[in-house]
Amino acid sequence: MVSTRVFAVSLVIAILATAAATSAVFLTVYPPGSGKQVVGITRYVGGLTTDEAPAYVPQAERYYLQNGIDVTPVILSGTSAAVQAVGADKTGYAFALGDLLDLTVDAAQNPNTFNLIQVAGTGRVNPVGVLFLTTSGIHGPKDLIGKTVGSPFGSLSFRMFSAFLTLEGISPSQITIQNIGFSALQDALLGKKVDAIVQFASASGSLQQNAAKLGETVNFFKLSDFGMPPIGSGIVVQKALVQNHPDVVKAIVNATLNGYYLCIKNPQRCAQDFVNINASFDYNGTFSDWQSSLIFEVGYNATTIGNLTPLKFGWMNATTVQGIVKASTQIFNLTRSVDPTTLYTNQFVQQP
Repeated sequence: MVSTRVFAVSLVIAILATAAATSAVFLTVYPPGSGKQVVGITRYVGGLTTDEAPAYVPQAERYYLQNGIDVTPVILSGTSAAVQAVGADKTGYAFALGDLLDLTVDAAQNPNTFNLIQVAGTGRVNPVGVLFLTTSGIHGPKDLIGKTVGSPFGSLSFRMFSAFLTLEGISPSQITIQNIGFSALQDALLGKKVDAIVQFASASGSLQQNAAKLGETVNFFKLSDFGMPPIGSGIVVQKALVQNHPDVVKAIVNATLNGYYLCIKNPQRCAQDFVNINASFDYNGTFSDWQSSLIFEVGYNATTIGNLTPLKFGWMNATTVQGIVKASTQIFNLTRSVDPTTLYTNQFVQQP
C-alpha cells in the first residue's frame, strides 16, 4: 500500500514517500536554505482518548517539526497493543506512549524477541480505574461479581484488570467481560449495555458531564486503591533506534516532553490544541478529562511541577523502576526475571 504525505515548512515542498500502512513513512524534506532533513515517524496510539492530548500538542504547536520529525498517528486499541506494534514495526522509526509494566511483562514472556526500551517517563500514577453509574450498586471489587464489564481486549486496562481480578480472588467466570473499544465505552455505560467499564480514570471528567444530561452520576475506583502498582508511563521505542539513530530519539523525547510540559502548565491550551486536531471531541469534556489526567496519571500540576524543566520531568528514578518491575513480576506471576536496567534509559532526559 502506498501513502503520500506532504509537508509545509515555510513553503509548500513536494515529497514522495512509500510505506506499509502500519510502518513509519520515510520522508526527506529540505526546507529552503536550511539543509535540515525532516524524518517521518509513526506513533502507535493506544486509542483516540483525551489522555493522549500531550502527544497531539507537539503537532499543533509544531514541536515535532521544530525537532526535525513529522509524526503520523496510527490508532490501535489499548496501550499494550501500541507498545507491541512499536516492537513489530519493521522500519524501527516508531514510538508509543507506553509503560514499564507492559515492557516487564513482554520482556519476561518473549525474552528472545523483546526489543523495546523506555526513553522518558511521562506519568507517576497508575491510571486504570473501574467506572460505573452510582445506580449500578457497585461500590468495590466484589460488587462486580455477576455484572457485565466493558474493556478493549489487548489494552493495558484489560491486562491490568485481569490481574486485578486474580489479586481480589475473583474468577473471570464470575463476570461477563465484553470487548468494547475505547470510543464506544461511554455510550455502552450510559446506555446501560454494561454495568461498568475499565479504562483510565481520567475519563471520569467527560463521562460525568454526559451522565448528568441523563440524570445520572458516575463513580469509580482506581485499581491502585487495591494494591495494583504504578505502571511507569513513558515513551517507548526500539532499542535499535537508540543505538543507531539517537538524534531521532532525542527529537521524539524533546518534542513529546515539551507537549506534556505545556499540558501541565496550561491545561486550557492543551485541551484546545487536542480539539483543534480531533474535531469529534468537545473542549469542555477534553479539559475536564485532562484535569483528571493530571491527578490520576501524570501526578503533577502547574504548581507541583515546580522548577522542573521538560527534560527533568522525564527523568526515571532507578528505585521506582525496580519497584514497578518487582511488583509486576509478582502480580502477573512471571516465571522469568527481568533486569530493570534493560527496560529504560535516562540518556535523553536530565536528572532533577
